[in-house]
Amino acid sequence: MRSLRNRLRARAAFPFGRKALAALLYGVIAFPLALVGFVLTFAGLLVGGVLSVTTLGLWLVAVTVRAALALGGLQRALARGLLGLEIEEPERREGAGILGWRRALLGERSGWRAVACALATPFTAVFGSTAVVIGYVYGVLLTLHPLLKRWNYDTRRASDGTTHRVSLEFLGFQVDSWPRWLIPTALGLLFLATASWLLRQALAPHRALLSALLGPDPAERRIRTLEETRAQAVDDAAATLRRIERDLHDGTQARLVGLAMHLTVIRELIGPEAPPTGSSPSSTPRGATRPRRSPICAIW
Repeated sequence: MRSLRNRLRARAAFPFGRKALAALLYGVIAFPLALVGFVLTFAGLLVGGVLSVTTLGLWLVAVTVRAALALGGLQRALARGLLGLEIEEPERREGAGILGWRRALLGERSGWRAVACALATPFTAVFGSTAVVIGYVYGVLLTLHPLLKRWNYDTRRASDGTTHRVSLEFLGFQVDSWPRWLIPTALGLLFLATASWLLRQALAPHRALLSALLGPDPAERRIRTLEETRAQAVDDAAATLRRIERDLHDGTQARLVGLAMHLTVIRELIGPEAPPTGSSPSSTPRGATRPRRSPICAIW
């Protein structure tokens, strides 16, 4: 019984949970922000294109691209904070000097992809605003219809001269009296219950557009992956080469030490009667004993 009660409570709070309210806030501000960005970007490109025969037009287009990049950064921050959508920031080239700054803005792909995003986002953000109006606004108005009908109504005059109030009417069917007002109330509760799901589905094209245009370019990402793979392969090859050289050096030195020890043992086993190499037996006086060398001296 308690689990069923908790489940019903969670269902009732679902449209107004933390994530649902964050998505609601994003749906409210996404379309106005996209509309302002569209107007500014379109105007900047239009005026800059007309003046492109002069230097002023190129500067205006570069400033427009930079503003589109700033708008893209703001949209990434809003999507991360309100929707939990992580969009990686694309790499940008910074030119040397003011002319290099303009050349980098006009030549990099990420800037023009941000411009395309600024021009396209109003057409996807409008779905989120529509879902907010249908799910939340109309849901609240229909649910509270029995209370709002006292203030929200129209006064109509009949043919016989009598007047009556009409608050809500569907195709000539009035739902102001009991039990007819249960119809809009039930419909409003249904809208509220499905508002979060409806908003999430409506924002899906907008999220896909932001991820495609404000993230790293797929070609640049592949190039970066290849560069990282190549650098890692070079580092691994260098480490392997150093390990092989170290093993060869240590192994050769160990083998030389072992060979010197073996030669010393063989020399000791031969005895003092064997003359040293390159000398005759008469080089040692008769009756004298040859001095014995230590193994350490024989090694060196």
